[in-house]
Parts: sequence; C-alpha cells; structure tokens
Amino acid sequence: MAKKIIREHNATIKERQALFTQAGVHAVNAARAASLPLTYVEGTTIVREEHDGTKTIIGNIKPSVPILQKKIKLYSHD
Repeated sequence: MAKKIIREHNATIKERQALFTQAGVHAVNAARAASLPLTYVEGTTIVREEHDGTKTIIGNIKPSVPILQKKIKLYSHD
C-alpha cells in the first residue's frame, strides 16, 4: 500500500489523530534522548518528570469541560 501524504484537505480525523500521536511519541523520545524534563497532565494533576525519572507535582487543573462545537479557520497565504 502506498503512503498517503496527509494534508488539511484530504485527511480524515482518524488519520490526523494517528499523525498527532506519532508526533507526540517522537517529541517525547527526542526530549528523553536529550535529557530534558517532560511536563504533562495525569488526570487533573500537572507533573514534571526529570530525565532521571523523578516526578514533581506542579499543580492541579479543573476537570475537562465538554466542548459541544468547535470551529477552526485556516488561512493560506498562497
């Protein structure tokens, strides 16, 4: 099967999600390889994880609020 070039006009939501997942995994692996800390959310807790594996709780966030409708406008300068 040929690889599909994913662009804004031809990608499905599932394809975009797969792309974003791959990008996130790549970014985390690159940060770890460079011995940089990671900051992320576990549930409602903001966690900073150092390159040696130690975790520090930075703070808490409110639970998610469901979004019923979202509009995104993309502009091209072509």
